[in-house]
Amino acid sequence: MVEVFCNYPKISELIDFEPKMGVNYYRLTSTEFNGQRHTHGIIPLEFNQTTVYYDATNSLLKFKDNVVATIYAVNGDVVAKVNNQNSINFTKKGMFIIHYEETVYIWND
Repeated sequence: MVEVFCNYPKISELIDFEPKMGVNYYRLTSTEFNGQRHTHGIIPLEFNQTTVYYDATNSLLKFKDNVVATIYAVNGDVVAKVNNQNSINFTKKGMFIIHYEETVYIWND
């Protein structure tokens, strides 16, 4: 759990580096400066293993099949879009979230 106490809006994040395959549940709770807590509910996220890998020789992100997806940096910025392709040029470094049409996968280079 991450607790942040401040008297102004604060953005916090927690990355689950070892999510279990299938549905994982995360409870969202905020704590105000005065210590008052608010529970914002439980959010289900589904993690499925997929075949995606990085070809460093050719700077390509390769998928098992043609996919439609958006690739995000962990701060939420869109870094790439995949439109019915099985590979894209990809030279960025870091951790990324690959959002397929109906499923979210976490990828770390």
